[in-house]
Amino acid sequence: LSIIIAIFTTAAVGFCGGIIFAHIFELPQEREDRKRRQARDARRQARRVAANRRMDKMQKMPTFTIDKF
Repeated sequence: LSIIIAIFTTAAVGFCGGIIFAHIFELPQEREDRKRRQARDARRQARRVAANRRMDKMQKMPTFTIDKF
């Protein structure tokens, strides 16, 4: 049982260490790509908010229909 626990503990520590190592030693190209993706997501979110605001305005505008002639 202790061997199994030791194996899983070692695997968990190695996994977490790998993630931390990869984050600390990020390549400049990867950092640039990540920043570009974040900027693109922010622009998309801003456009989505603006579109939702426009749709809300259009829904609040009165609509004139002629029911009877």
